Order: sequence, then structure tokens, then C-alpha cells
Amino acid sequence: MTARDRILAEARACLGLGGPEPWAREAGIVGASKSVSWCGLWVRAIWRRAGLTVRDWRIGEGNVSTLRKTTTPEPGDLICWRGQTGHQSIFVEDDAGMVVSLDGNTTGRALDGTPVYSTVAEKRRASADVLAYYAAPVASASAGPVPSPARGSTETGLPDG
Repeated sequence: MTARDRILAEARACLGLGGPEPWAREAGIVGASKSVSWCGLWVRAIWRRAGLTVRDWRIGEGNVSTLRKTTTPEPGDLICWRGQTGHQSIFVEDDAGMVVSLDGNTTGRALDGTPVYSTVAEKRRASADVLAYYAAPVASASAGPVPSPARGSTETGLPDG
């Protein structure tokens, strides 16, 4: 399994879960408040679960500054979205101009169809809504699978945007 496959598998294993914990703790912030915007923390926690080396999240800093911008995203790369106060997610694919992503701290639907908020969900949005793509640091990945910590919590943070 490649590092990119591991990123998507780890992210999909979290669908429907809330946060900000354990994502904040896994991204290097201990004791994040429930009001933290945790979409970017989640991306980095997933990258770590997939065996990538990722620096700790630093509140108030440009957490994409150490990443390489790309115009040809691959599965597992980071997406920064327009108009959503810096919302970040994981790129899955571009399907005829619609970007499929896996997002933390977003809205979605439970298995019974009821709306849920501040969870991990799969989303589809127009590619025109992408502000920038950043390459996942896959060169830093360990060779084998990394055991995942306990899965997400039922705690909720504030919805993005």
C-alpha cells in the first residue's frame, strides 16, 4: 500500500466522527478547546497516521508555509478552499470539474440521512472553489503501515466557515 493509499484509508476510517480530539493532540496541540477550527489539524493527524513526518500545528502561523504548492494534486494532498475562512481538506480526485475531498470539521449526513455538523465527511465542490493545493509530504513516509491510535471521539467543535 502506498503512502497516498494509506492517507485515504486513514481518512475514510474517520468518516462521521467529530473532533477536535484526538486530531488536535495528534497534530501536536494538547487540550484543544471544542471551539477550535480543526480541519487543518485533522489533515495533519491523518498524514501522521499514514506514516508521514509532519511538524506540529502552530496556532496563528501559516501551517502551509512548509508545504510545496502544486497545480497537479494527487490523492492525499491538502486543499485550501476559497471563501471558507481557510478551510482545509484532503484531495481525493477531480471528477469532471468537481473536486471530491475528505473534510474534517464540516457538515455531512449520518447513516440515517439526518444532518450532522462538525464531523468528518466526504464532499463534492466545484474546482473553481479551490484556492490552492499543497503536496502531502509523502517522501517522508515510513515504508510500512503505521498502527492507528484510537479512532475519533463524539466531541464536537464549531462548524467551519
